[in-house]
Amino acid sequence: DYYEFVRSFKQLQIEKGIFDKEEAAVISVKKIVTMLKSPLGKRMVSAAENQLLYKEQQFSAGIKPSELDNNLPNTDDLIIVQGIIDAFFSEDGEIVLMDYKTDHADEATIKGRYNAQMEYYARILEQLTGCKVKSQIFYSFYLGKEISLESHETKD
Repeated sequence: DYYEFVRSFKQLQIEKGIFDKEEAAVISVKKIVTMLKSPLGKRMVSAAENQLLYKEQQFSAGIKPSELDNNLPNTDDLIIVQGIIDAFFSEDGEIVLMDYKTDHADEATIKGRYNAQMEYYARILEQLTGCKVKSQIFYSFYLGKEISLESHETKD
């Protein structure tokens, strides 16, 4: 039962001190279960069962300034970019990159707000893993659905 699993997991996080009771109170078990039962959630569960799901992965990578913004100089200097990727998993030898969003926003707004972030994450994941990112997906808890971006193409 997904509901019992999520409730138990939430309680365990409180006991571990990851969340306090006030933080845990705003976490919707129903919304998490909806995500787990979605096509994306099922793909994630399958990847987890095969030990191919990676969550909250920290990274540090160097990116040329011109890759961040065309108006910046095209030099060999690197800007260090750090972040945390919500989740990614391997599927058929390629990577599915995903990012959770809780914004109270429509699909177009989420894409507009976070497209650049996803592009950087995809580029960095390809650099670090040597594997192609075949899809980039936001999961909107507010909308209760996945939002796919166009296929990522590596820039050589």
